[in-house]
Amino acid sequence: MIRAVICFFFVAGLLIACSKNQEGKPGAQSIATPVAVPPPQLTVTNLPGAAPSASPSPDAPMIERGIEVKNAGNLFLTFPKTWRDRLGRVAEAGRMYDSIQFRPQSNDTFALMVNVNNVGQSNADKLDLNAILLKAGQGELTNAVEKSLDVHEFEGSQVKGCYFVITDKNRTIAAPKPGQYLYLTQGYAKIDRLILSFRLVSNHLSPEQEETLEMIKTARLEKK
Repeated sequence: MIRAVICFFFVAGLLIACSKNQEGKPGAQSIATPVAVPPPQLTVTNLPGAAPSASPSPDAPMIERGIEVKNAGNLFLTFPKTWRDRLGRVAEAGRMYDSIQFRPQSNDTFALMVNVNNVGQSNADKLDLNAILLKAGQGELTNAVEKSLDVHEFEGSQVKGCYFVITDKNRTIAAPKPGQYLYLTQGYAKIDRLILSFRLVSNHLSPEQEETLEMIKTARLEKK
């Protein structure tokens, strides 16, 4: 069953090994456990091209959220104003990671987590995200309608990534219970020295999936 608990299954040893040899402090992780620690530094700007402000303009259709990634720069994500977001830190195996979680403003028809992993430039260049995603996704097929993973690639001005989509075979025709979802969209993306891992659970593919992929595709990193 695809549930609201958002967990990431990095291939054992690969990204952990990269983090140990990284050129800076890491940002994203596998199975996330929220902890009570100060959130990363945030900046919020209105689009298009407005100066930073404390909150988005009421008539702005999109929000640009910035997160400061130590030893990397400022990572900016742009998403619909109809989403609510929560930024913080998660812990895994004694390490701390930056994490951004999204849900709709008025309901819980989807849940999205984006984790940020600063593996260092040389490690990021070497990683084969398609291979990592294929291996990580094998465990998701147990309860899926699909028998194999169909990996799709995408590219933006600073980003290269891949993702797959699977359908929960245990979902009934009746309305899902709270915390249960029909679709899982999971993927990875490289942006300079950062690896973004994203996991979307939803009851519809449109428009949530398109909006998620557009947010990742248009992510940008401003180096310090």
